[in-house]
Amino acid sequence: MSFLKERLTYLAISVLLIAIGVVTLVFQEITLDILCYLLGASILFIGITKIVLWFLKSGFRFLFQFDLGQGIFLTVLGILMLLNTNGVKTALPIILGLLWFVDGIIQLNKFIALNKVKSKSRYALLIFAILTCALGIVLMIDPFTERNAFMIFTGVTFITDGVQNLIYALFFKKFTQEKFVEQLDDDTTMYY
Repeated sequence: MSFLKERLTYLAISVLLIAIGVVTLVFQEITLDILCYLLGASILFIGITKIVLWFLKSGFRFLFQFDLGQGIFLTVLGILMLLNTNGVKTALPIILGLLWFVDGIIQLNKFIALNKVKSKSRYALLIFAILTCALGIVLMIDPFTERNAFMIFTGVTFITDGVQNLIYALFFKKFTQEKFVEQLDDDTTMYY
């Protein structure tokens, strides 16, 4: 898969996440049913995209080693969110928190791989990975007594995750052109 297609796909996911965050912030009165459908459709789209991208990647597999599993999980979760909004509404903070926590851990794994090749751009990924994990933990704890506070926090978290993906999309070519990346890609014992 070409760098341009890879970058455009991550840019599309970034725009989608940021848009959901903005909609959640601006329209806080949105019903949880609508939010569940919106999130379910978006998560389903992202899951399918990650699965397809995993099969299309020819190189740099070490950076995307968890995309297949994450894609399958997101696809199943998206379908469940679309089919069972009533059940999802009660567990929404935990579901979203777990999603962001896992995404942050996957980004930390990418940072570790990029750290081995001393990529100069890796620290932006580290900062947002830690922030994404922290936001996920806060959502799982669900300290929100008011629905508006939950909606604001959820919107901010979507925007943060979108910015993280945007940074990754913008730096993807730089990450993959750093020296020794091919060596890491061949070291299957380290990353698989």
